[in-house]
Amino acid sequence: MVKTHVHVPKVDELPIPIRVAVLDFADTFGPVTAVKSLQRSLGVTADGVLGPSTMAAVRMTFLPRVQDEYAKARIRYLTALVVAQPVKTRFLTEWVNRALAFLPIPREE
Repeated sequence: MVKTHVHVPKVDELPIPIRVAVLDFADTFGPVTAVKSLQRSLGVTADGVLGPSTMAAVRMTFLPRVQDEYAKARIRYLTALVVAQPVKTRFLTEWVNRALAFLPIPREE
């Protein structure tokens, strides 16, 4: 289990790769922001709650695609945050690197 300082209801029902990415994002930006970013990446209503439609969308989407889209959603959020609050620019590289760290590693065939 990932050590985190936040509680995200139903996060334990997510596949492990998505769970750890959501918990990582929630630890810095809060559970509602983390879940809304996941929901936007899945194209479901972004209400900040891991409900049935979000869980169904996760189950019906190829896991590496969910990981990829979630990383992009995180980066979009972070970019908008820095645009709105330029003083946070100094954190952007680290935040983006964290988002990218949860992408699947391509396997050589």
